[in-house]
Amino acid sequence: MINEINRQLFLVIGLVLIFTGIGCSDINSDTEINSKSKTVLPISANNKGKGVLAEYNRINLRTTSKLVSIGKQKVSNNPVKVSKKDKFIEIIGYGIDDKNKSLSKFTYITLDGVVHKCENNIKSRVAKNKLGIKYHNAGFKKIFRTASLRKGKHQIKIINSNNSGSGIYLPSQTYTFIVE
Repeated sequence: MINEINRQLFLVIGLVLIFTGIGCSDINSDTEINSKSKTVLPISANNKGKGVLAEYNRINLRTTSKLVSIGKQKVSNNPVKVSKKDKFIEIIGYGIDDKNKSLSKFTYITLDGVVHKCENNIKSRVAKNKLGIKYHNAGFKKIFRTASLRKGKHQIKIINSNNSGSGIYLPSQTYTFIVE
């Protein structure tokens, strides 16, 4: 009985360490940029099947996703510029499961190759206007401390899941912003 309880306790502790990123040996050097985030884990493709996205099936299709704003600026063709003086940078966008014509179960973004889970299925007027009322809750957002970002160029990619959460789509586009 005690051995079974100990085994379960070690399993729970191990899962907590894995999901919080504590003690993960597969974190790459880019992780230091955002080390305060609890969701920092590398993309599995760079780490031989390890990392937060390793467990999901790859759907070899691109899906509809778009960044709407980075910080206080709308995203356009030109790189957005963000000031280090701002305490936080909010990244806002939308994404859907095109194949199943529904909302994605979850959304991740990669910032300079490091995966971050987003708050998703939030209201997005832009998605509603571009895609229809069915996708009104297709929005996502992620907030970073600007102090955790080095000065210079940064790249973001959006990764959406299917509606069941069992698979992820290929990132559809790379967005660039500059921290000054």
